[in-house]
Amino acid sequence: GDNETLIFMRSDSQAQRRPDDRGSNLTMAVYSTQESRSPALRGRNLQQSIPFVLPVRPCSTSKKCQRCEGHCENNGECQSGLICHDKGGVRGSPIPGCQGTDNSKTRWCIAEGTAPTPPSPSPRSSSPIPFVTPVRPCSGSNKCQRCEGHCENDGECQAGLVCHDKGGVRGSPIPGCIGTDNSKTRWCIEQGIAIGPTPPPPPPSSSPIPFVTPVRPCSGSNQCRRCEGHCENDGECQSGLVCHDKGGVGGSPIPGCIGTDNSKTRWCILSSSSPPPPSGVSYEPGNFSRNRRSSDGKVKLSNGLSATVIAAKNQQVPLNGGGRSGDRFHIDPDGAAVVNGPNGGWYYVSNAEEPAVGSAWNNGGVGSIQFDSSGRVIGYKRVASGTRNNCGGGRTPWNSWVSCEEVDNGKIFQTDPRGSRDKRATAMGSMGWYESFAYDDKVYPPRFFVTRDAERGFLTRFTPNSQGLACYNKQNDYDRWCTLDHGTLDYLLISGGPSGTFTWTTNRGAAEQNARQYYWFNEGIDVANGRLYFTSKKLKRMVILNLRAKTYTYHSTVSGAFNHQPDQVSRLLKDDHNSVLYFCEDGGNDPGVHGRDKNGKYFTILFGQFPYGEETTGLAWSRDSKHMYVSFQNTGKIYDVTRDDGLPFSGQTLDIKYH
Repeated sequence: GDNETLIFMRSDSQAQRRPDDRGSNLTMAVYSTQESRSPALRGRNLQQSIPFVLPVRPCSTSKKCQRCEGHCENNGECQSGLICHDKGGVRGSPIPGCQGTDNSKTRWCIAEGTAPTPPSPSPRSSSPIPFVTPVRPCSGSNKCQRCEGHCENDGECQAGLVCHDKGGVRGSPIPGCIGTDNSKTRWCIEQGIAIGPTPPPPPPSSSPIPFVTPVRPCSGSNQCRRCEGHCENDGECQSGLVCHDKGGVGGSPIPGCIGTDNSKTRWCILSSSSPPPPSGVSYEPGNFSRNRRSSDGKVKLSNGLSATVIAAKNQQVPLNGGGRSGDRFHIDPDGAAVVNGPNGGWYYVSNAEEPAVGSAWNNGGVGSIQFDSSGRVIGYKRVASGTRNNCGGGRTPWNSWVSCEEVDNGKIFQTDPRGSRDKRATAMGSMGWYESFAYDDKVYPPRFFVTRDAERGFLTRFTPNSQGLACYNKQNDYDRWCTLDHGTLDYLLISGGPSGTFTWTTNRGAAEQNARQYYWFNEGIDVANGRLYFTSKKLKRMVILNLRAKTYTYHSTVSGAFNHQPDQVSRLLKDDHNSVLYFCEDGGNDPGVHGRDKNGKYFTILFGQFPYGEETTGLAWSRDSKHMYVSFQNTGKIYDVTRDDGLPFSGQTLDIKYH
């Protein structure tokens, strides 16, 4: 445009870069060159970029940050004439007017008027116009114009426009906008032309009816009618209907529907043949017909569930009896686990995915919530600090918590959920970008595994040597910590293809190449019944290693974990009506907790209604299995989910979260 300049910026030598990040270190962005009217900025050259102010520190209203300094939470924490730039949690995005590459989630203070702004809104018109792309997050301070999104409410759209919620249905038309939208984006449209709510459907009839076409994605908020699809679970069908899974067989007849279906679509049909749950059981995984919500109204729940917020970022944790914790709950809660505590109680230990120096919770680390034997919160404190971007981790057999740093040259720390012992770096590696930890103690010597969220992010196996085994064989939990201080490392090599054999090698270079080809950028990992499960987020693939037979398979996660793999699910579950395999799948508009039953049927257990890009993580169970804990990371809340019938959750969880 007439008032824009294309600026190329070379990365600052101090900026963090992921390992194996090859190619040009140039970034570019378009900035407005119009002079700000702010008195504090009058006379400055806003086209001239300056380096980031390091190290990062927490800004505040009493100690405001200067230009290109962070981490800020709002404009009031920046000096006069500056604003707090929210990049939507996207690592690596350019920061207007600041030199270098930022791979953290830090929010920086920038000069007012230098943030990219949309062009002036076109005059209101009833004539359709094309979508404004690419999609960006709208906000109250950077409102979207007509046919632009993603908005969360009307206040994020320009005057005369409203935020159009299409109920999460991909492919539905957007009033006044030209083009096809197959995402769940909410768009700003002209006020007064939004399509009104669909009238309620007539009661289902038992007489056969034709298929409803074209096929569309059903959802909990926009349920499908009889003989309409594609549904994922019963909660995506209207009352009295169930989601009919024909096992992926094209051409099979659909009960009560007229016509031939040669696709693998799952259709909503009458529920007359669906068996009721056992007497006294009110929990119905995947059924949202009762519109159950969490205590703050932000999380939709399956029938028979309740959920309460027990901790929120930057706030003291409410304790049973009316008090509050001395420490504030950490920011960006991520990987978590439950560890046994005294007198039948337990600890929920949780990572803080925060940068090296500076956040409102200072120096990342780990926090621990303590519960009594009845599941009431009786304490919270920081049990580790001075670390960087603690992402995933895992529990050890001796009830410590392993916390992984997801940064260059990051380490793998062992921490104490009780807070009685300082953190300690293990001998499992120091290359950085470590993600999650798991172990196999059904063999001797035991094996310990860790994933790396990097392009050549090989899977590492740690085996204790004689000195490490001497520690492992001790009786006291604290005496066993040194197990991870002494041992050898080797790395995974798979033969290639959807199935085959695997070996372990000490040749790290060969392992890097193998990982880059078959399983790069790894996240969640878990071990159960002699099998190791881990996910490659870039390839949208779950790899399953049979640790005893030294064979493997891998499967797409595009349609959800364990899609068309009921044998894998049934291997992990009890023969129980409500036995479900639970896992987190981050994503887009509907982050939540999902699962499959022993027949491989997919459920959404709960999902959050938060801004686009929210992450669900920290899934764990209480000691008595009556409490499910889950975190929504960007929002910074921990939820305690229970069954209304008072029964324990039956099933298993796998830490296989992926983005």
